[in-house]
Amino acid sequence: MKKILTTLTLFSLASIIVLDSCSSGKVYFEHGQYYQAVITAIGHLRRNPGHKKSTETLRLAYPLAVKYHEDQVNSAIASNAPFKWNVVVNQYVTLNSMYNEMNLSPGALAVIPNPVNYTTKLSEARNNAAEEYYAAGLVALGTRNRERAKEAHQHFKRSLEFVANYRDANKKMEEALWAATVKVVVEPLPSQSRYFAGTTEFFNDKLSEYLHANSVNPYVRFFSPKEARELGVSPDQIMRLDFDDYTVGNVYFSEKTIPLKRDSVVVATYVTNNATGQKTQLVQNNTQIINNTQIIQNN
Repeated sequence: MKKILTTLTLFSLASIIVLDSCSSGKVYFEHGQYYQAVITAIGHLRRNPGHKKSTETLRLAYPLAVKYHEDQVNSAIASNAPFKWNVVVNQYVTLNSMYNEMNLSPGALAVIPNPVNYTTKLSEARNNAAEEYYAAGLVALGTRNRERAKEAHQHFKRSLEFVANYRDANKKMEEALWAATVKVVVEPLPSQSRYFAGTTEFFNDKLSEYLHANSVNPYVRFFSPKEARELGVSPDQIMRLDFDDYTVGNVYFSEKTIPLKRDSVVVATYVTNNATGQKTQLVQNNTQIINNTQIIQNN
Protein backbone atom coordinates (compact mmCIF):
# COMPACT_ATOMS: atom_id res chain seq x y z
CA MET A 1 0.00 0.00 0.00
CA LYS A 2 2.83 2.35 0.90
CA LYS A 3 4.52 1.60 -2.44
CA ILE A 4 1.37 2.46 -4.37
CA LEU A 5 0.99 5.74 -2.50
CA THR A 6 4.62 6.60 -3.20
CA THR A 7 4.13 5.93 -6.92
CA LEU A 8 1.00 8.09 -7.01
CA THR A 9 2.81 10.89 -5.19
CA LEU A 10 5.71 10.84 -7.65
CA PHE A 11 3.25 10.82 -10.55
CA SER A 12 1.39 13.81 -9.12
CA LEU A 13 4.60 15.75 -8.61
CA ALA A 14 5.69 15.00 -12.18
CA SER A 15 2.30 16.17 -13.48
CA ILE A 16 2.55 19.40 -11.52
CA ILE A 17 6.05 20.06 -12.88
CA VAL A 18 4.95 19.40 -16.49
CA LEU A 19 1.83 21.57 -16.13
CA ASP A 20 3.85 24.36 -14.55
CA SER A 21 6.40 24.20 -17.36
CA CYS A 22 3.66 24.30 -19.99
CA SER A 23 1.84 27.20 -18.35
CA SER A 24 5.07 29.19 -18.09
CA GLY A 25 5.95 28.59 -21.77
CA LYS A 26 9.21 26.85 -20.89
CA VAL A 27 8.40 23.78 -23.05
CA TYR A 28 7.77 25.97 -26.09
CA PHE A 29 11.01 27.84 -25.46
CA GLU A 30 13.01 24.61 -25.26
CA HIS A 31 11.58 23.54 -28.65
CA GLY A 32 12.48 26.84 -30.30
CA GLN A 33 8.86 28.04 -30.52
CA TYR A 34 9.69 31.47 -29.19
CA TYR A 35 6.47 33.23 -30.14
CA GLN A 36 4.33 30.60 -28.39
CA ALA A 37 6.65 30.75 -25.38
CA VAL A 38 6.20 34.54 -25.18
CA ILE A 39 2.39 34.44 -25.51
CA THR A 40 2.08 31.62 -22.96
CA ALA A 41 4.35 33.36 -20.45
CA ILE A 42 2.46 36.65 -20.86
CA GLY A 43 -0.83 34.89 -20.23
CA HIS A 44 0.48 33.31 -17.04
CA LEU A 45 1.92 36.59 -15.79
CA ARG A 46 -1.43 38.27 -16.41
CA ARG A 47 -3.00 35.84 -13.95
CA ASN A 48 -0.02 35.61 -11.60
CA PRO A 49 2.37 38.61 -11.82
CA GLY A 50 5.83 37.78 -10.56
CA HIS A 51 5.68 34.07 -11.41
CA LYS A 52 9.35 33.14 -11.52
CA LYS A 53 9.39 30.58 -14.33
CA SER A 54 7.15 32.69 -16.59
CA THR A 55 9.30 35.74 -15.86
CA GLU A 56 12.44 33.87 -16.84
CA THR A 57 10.85 32.38 -19.95
CA LEU A 58 9.62 35.78 -21.15
CA ARG A 59 12.96 37.43 -20.47
CA LEU A 60 14.77 34.85 -22.64
CA ALA A 61 12.12 34.17 -25.32
CA TYR A 62 11.07 37.70 -26.29
CA PRO A 63 14.42 38.88 -27.77
CA LEU A 64 14.77 35.58 -29.65
CA ALA A 65 11.20 35.83 -31.00
CA VAL A 66 11.81 39.40 -32.20
CA LYS A 67 15.07 38.41 -33.89
CA TYR A 68 13.53 35.36 -35.63
CA HIS A 69 10.58 37.24 -37.14
CA GLU A 70 12.65 40.30 -38.11
CA ASP A 71 15.03 37.95 -39.92
CA GLN A 72 12.05 36.53 -41.81
CA VAL A 73 11.02 40.06 -42.78
CA ASN A 74 14.48 40.96 -44.07
CA SER A 75 14.78 37.71 -46.02
CA ALA A 76 11.40 38.22 -47.69
CA ILE A 77 12.16 41.84 -48.69
CA ALA A 78 15.53 40.83 -50.14
CA SER A 79 14.00 38.04 -52.26
CA ASN A 80 12.43 38.18 -55.69
CA ALA A 81 9.54 35.92 -54.69
CA PRO A 82 6.09 36.89 -55.99
CA PHE A 83 3.84 38.51 -53.41
CA LYS A 84 6.68 38.78 -50.92
CA TRP A 85 4.96 41.63 -49.09
CA ASN A 86 2.25 39.21 -48.06
CA VAL A 87 4.95 37.35 -46.09
CA VAL A 88 6.23 40.60 -44.60
CA VAL A 89 2.72 41.57 -43.45
CA ASN A 90 2.26 38.21 -41.71
CA GLN A 91 5.56 38.57 -39.85
CA TYR A 92 4.77 42.10 -38.68
CA VAL A 93 1.30 40.93 -37.53
CA THR A 94 3.04 38.33 -35.35
CA LEU A 95 5.54 40.83 -33.97
CA ASN A 96 2.84 43.40 -33.23
CA SER A 97 0.62 40.83 -31.53
CA MET A 98 3.38 40.29 -28.95
CA TYR A 99 3.52 44.05 -28.39
CA ASN A 100 -0.25 44.25 -27.90
CA GLU A 101 -0.37 41.28 -25.53
CA MET A 102 2.53 42.70 -23.52
CA ASN A 103 0.66 45.96 -22.93
CA LEU A 104 -2.25 44.04 -21.44
CA SER A 105 -0.08 42.42 -18.78
CA PRO A 106 1.54 44.56 -16.07
CA GLY A 107 3.54 41.51 -15.02
CA ALA A 108 4.96 41.17 -18.55
CA LEU A 109 5.80 44.89 -18.76
CA ALA A 110 7.74 44.53 -15.54
CA VAL A 111 9.98 42.02 -17.36
CA ILE A 112 10.07 43.77 -20.79
CA PRO A 113 9.47 47.49 -20.06
CA ASN A 114 9.77 48.65 -23.70
CA PRO A 115 8.34 46.11 -26.18
CA VAL A 116 8.72 47.13 -29.82
CA ASN A 117 5.69 48.63 -31.59
CA TYR A 118 5.47 47.59 -35.26
CA THR A 119 2.25 49.42 -36.17
CA THR A 120 3.91 51.85 -38.58
CA LYS A 121 5.93 49.15 -40.32
CA LEU A 122 2.85 46.94 -40.55
CA SER A 123 0.89 49.77 -42.22
CA GLU A 124 3.67 50.30 -44.77
CA ALA A 125 3.84 46.58 -45.49
CA ARG A 126 0.07 46.45 -46.03
CA ASN A 127 0.29 49.24 -48.60
CA ASN A 128 3.13 47.47 -50.40
CA ALA A 129 1.17 44.21 -50.40
CA ALA A 130 -1.93 45.97 -51.75
CA GLU A 131 0.11 47.49 -54.58
CA GLU A 132 1.74 44.15 -55.30
CA TYR A 133 -1.61 42.41 -55.81
CA TYR A 134 -3.10 45.39 -57.65
CA ALA A 135 -0.26 45.38 -60.17
CA ALA A 136 -0.60 41.62 -60.67
CA GLY A 137 -4.32 42.10 -61.25
CA LEU A 138 -3.74 44.68 -63.97
CA VAL A 139 -1.34 42.36 -65.80
CA ALA A 140 -3.73 39.41 -65.63
CA LEU A 141 -6.72 41.50 -66.72
CA GLY A 142 -4.78 42.92 -69.66
CA THR A 143 -4.44 39.48 -71.27
CA ARG A 144 -8.18 39.45 -72.10
CA ASN A 145 -8.33 35.77 -71.24
CA ARG A 146 -11.18 34.38 -69.15
CA GLU A 147 -8.99 32.20 -66.94
CA ARG A 148 -6.54 35.05 -66.35
CA ALA A 149 -9.50 37.34 -65.63
CA LYS A 150 -10.38 34.99 -62.75
CA GLU A 151 -6.86 35.46 -61.41
CA ALA A 152 -7.20 39.23 -61.80
CA HIS A 153 -10.46 39.19 -59.84
CA GLN A 154 -8.77 37.34 -56.96
CA HIS A 155 -5.75 39.68 -57.05
CA PHE A 156 -7.89 42.82 -56.79
CA LYS A 157 -9.87 41.19 -54.00
CA ARG A 158 -6.66 40.45 -52.07
CA SER A 159 -5.46 44.00 -52.64
CA LEU A 160 -8.59 45.34 -50.96
CA GLU A 161 -8.10 42.96 -48.04
CA PHE A 162 -4.79 44.65 -47.25
CA VAL A 163 -6.04 48.22 -47.78
CA ALA A 164 -9.74 49.05 -48.01
CA ASN A 165 -10.68 51.10 -51.12
CA TYR A 166 -7.14 50.88 -52.47
CA ARG A 167 -6.94 53.06 -55.60
CA ASP A 168 -9.66 51.87 -58.03
CA ALA A 169 -9.35 48.21 -57.05
CA ASN A 170 -13.11 47.94 -56.42
CA LYS A 171 -13.89 49.00 -59.97
CA LYS A 172 -11.18 46.79 -61.42
CA MET A 173 -12.42 43.82 -59.41
CA GLU A 174 -15.92 44.21 -60.91
CA GLU A 175 -14.41 44.58 -64.38
CA ALA A 176 -12.38 41.41 -63.92
CA LEU A 177 -15.41 39.53 -62.60
CA TRP A 178 -17.46 40.48 -65.68
CA ALA A 179 -14.63 39.42 -67.99
CA ALA A 180 -14.28 36.09 -66.17
CA THR A 181 -18.02 35.31 -66.10
CA VAL A 182 -19.72 32.91 -68.51
CA LYS A 183 -23.00 34.52 -69.56
CA VAL A 184 -25.84 32.04 -70.07
CA VAL A 185 -29.21 33.01 -71.54
CA VAL A 186 -32.04 30.73 -70.39
CA GLU A 187 -34.89 30.63 -72.87
CA PRO A 188 -38.37 30.24 -71.34
CA LEU A 189 -40.15 26.92 -71.30
CA PRO A 190 -42.57 26.80 -74.25
CA SER A 191 -46.29 26.31 -73.64
CA GLN A 192 -47.53 23.41 -75.79
CA SER A 193 -51.14 23.70 -74.75
CA ARG A 194 -53.52 26.38 -73.59
CA TYR A 195 -54.29 24.21 -70.58
CA PHE A 196 -50.67 24.52 -69.40
CA ALA A 197 -50.10 28.18 -70.30
CA GLY A 198 -50.53 29.49 -66.75
CA THR A 199 -48.48 26.65 -65.29
CA THR A 200 -45.63 27.24 -67.74
CA GLU A 201 -45.49 30.93 -66.87
CA PHE A 202 -45.34 30.10 -63.17
CA PHE A 203 -42.58 27.54 -63.82
CA ASN A 204 -40.50 30.06 -65.80
CA ASP A 205 -40.85 32.69 -63.07
CA LYS A 206 -39.72 30.23 -60.39
CA LEU A 207 -36.80 29.01 -62.52
CA SER A 208 -35.61 32.57 -63.12
CA GLU A 209 -35.97 33.39 -59.43
CA TYR A 210 -33.91 30.34 -58.45
CA LEU A 211 -31.13 30.98 -60.97
CA HIS A 212 -30.77 34.59 -59.83
CA ALA A 213 -30.85 33.80 -56.11
CA ASN A 214 -28.59 30.72 -56.11
CA SER A 215 -25.14 31.11 -57.61
CA VAL A 216 -23.89 27.71 -58.76
CA ASN A 217 -20.53 29.27 -59.60
CA PRO A 218 -19.21 32.79 -58.95
CA TYR A 219 -18.07 32.94 -62.57
CA VAL A 220 -21.38 31.83 -64.17
CA ARG A 221 -24.37 34.16 -64.52
CA PHE A 222 -27.82 33.46 -65.95
CA PHE A 223 -29.99 35.91 -67.86
CA SER A 224 -33.48 35.82 -69.31
CA PRO A 225 -33.71 36.85 -72.99
CA LYS A 226 -35.26 40.15 -71.89
CA GLU A 227 -32.43 40.88 -69.42
CA ALA A 228 -29.81 40.04 -72.03
CA ARG A 229 -31.37 42.48 -74.52
CA GLU A 230 -31.68 45.28 -71.96
CA LEU A 231 -28.06 44.86 -70.73
CA GLY A 232 -26.63 44.31 -74.21
CA VAL A 233 -25.22 40.94 -73.18
CA SER A 234 -23.70 38.74 -75.87
CA PRO A 235 -24.28 35.26 -74.40
CA ASP A 236 -21.55 32.66 -74.28
CA GLN A 237 -24.15 29.91 -74.04
CA ILE A 238 -27.90 29.57 -74.64
CA MET A 239 -29.89 27.07 -72.62
CA ARG A 240 -33.18 25.92 -74.15
CA LEU A 241 -35.71 24.04 -72.05
CA ASP A 242 -38.33 21.63 -73.33
CA PHE A 243 -40.53 18.89 -71.87
CA ASP A 244 -42.51 15.84 -72.92
CA ASP A 245 -44.72 15.74 -69.86
CA TYR A 246 -44.78 17.02 -66.31
CA THR A 247 -46.97 17.06 -63.24
CA VAL A 248 -47.59 20.16 -61.21
CA GLY A 249 -47.86 19.51 -57.50
CA ASN A 250 -49.84 16.63 -56.03
CA VAL A 251 -53.50 16.15 -56.90
CA TYR A 252 -55.79 14.58 -54.28
CA PHE A 253 -59.42 13.50 -54.60
CA SER A 254 -61.63 13.36 -51.52
CA GLU A 255 -65.27 12.45 -51.03
CA LYS A 256 -67.58 13.53 -48.22
CA THR A 257 -71.11 12.29 -47.60
CA ILE A 258 -73.57 14.67 -45.91
CA PRO A 259 -76.84 13.09 -44.62
CA LEU A 260 -80.04 14.67 -45.97
CA LYS A 261 -82.65 15.32 -43.27
CA ARG A 262 -86.29 16.11 -44.01
CA ASP A 263 -88.73 17.38 -41.37
CA SER A 264 -92.21 18.86 -41.37
CA VAL A 265 -92.72 21.66 -38.90
CA VAL A 266 -95.97 23.43 -38.02
CA VAL A 267 -95.29 27.13 -38.05
CA ALA A 268 -98.84 28.56 -37.67
CA THR A 269 -102.47 27.55 -36.83
CA TYR A 270 -105.90 29.21 -36.96
CA VAL A 271 -108.99 28.23 -34.90
CA THR A 272 -112.44 28.83 -36.62
CA ASN A 273 -116.05 27.97 -35.84
CA ASN A 274 -117.79 25.73 -38.37
CA ALA A 275 -121.48 25.39 -39.02
CA THR A 276 -122.03 23.10 -36.03
CA GLY A 277 -120.17 25.49 -33.76
CA GLN A 278 -117.27 23.07 -33.24
CA LYS A 279 -113.75 24.45 -33.21
CA THR A 280 -111.46 23.12 -35.90
CA GLN A 281 -107.67 23.53 -35.95
CA LEU A 282 -106.23 23.88 -39.43
CA VAL A 283 -102.56 23.87 -40.42
CA GLN A 284 -101.93 27.11 -42.25
CA ASN A 285 -98.40 26.43 -43.43
CA ASN A 286 -96.34 23.34 -43.78
CA THR A 287 -92.57 23.86 -43.79
CA GLN A 288 -89.96 21.39 -45.03
CA ILE A 289 -86.31 21.68 -43.88
CA ILE A 290 -84.07 20.11 -46.46
CA ASN A 291 -80.32 20.18 -45.89
CA ASN A 292 -80.61 23.18 -43.58
CA THR A 293 -82.66 25.17 -46.20
CA GLN A 294 -86.21 26.28 -45.23
CA ILE A 295 -88.86 25.82 -47.94
CA ILE A 296 -92.41 27.13 -47.14
CA GLN A 297 -95.40 25.52 -48.79
CA ASN A 298 -98.92 26.90 -48.47
CA ASN A 299 -101.77 24.37 -47.95
